[in-house]
Amino acid sequence: MGCYVNLKVCSKEDWLFTHGVSTGCPASFDATPQDMLLMCLVNNGPFTAVGVIFDAREFSCFTDSADTRQKSWYWVKIEDLFGVSPLERYLERR
Repeated sequence: MGCYVNLKVCSKEDWLFTHGVSTGCPASFDATPQDMLLMCLVNNGPFTAVGVIFDAREFSCFTDSADTRQKSWYWVKIEDLFGVSPLERYLERR
């Protein structure tokens, strides 16, 4: 897992409230709308993280049934992720 949202201006939760559409975890990565990516807000105990699910491998990692951390799922427009994540670097590898 590698691409995360890094914010300096507001909390991850506030950013997702503004830029995301809350959803349940889809059945597959292929359910991702064309102009959006699935985001996963993961509760790590002392902190939260927002993972960008940019391919099927990442989807598999975030939906692993052995990972019991609390998670919330969001759709976010790809254009909203530039500047708050290193997404460009990850998309080049696809």
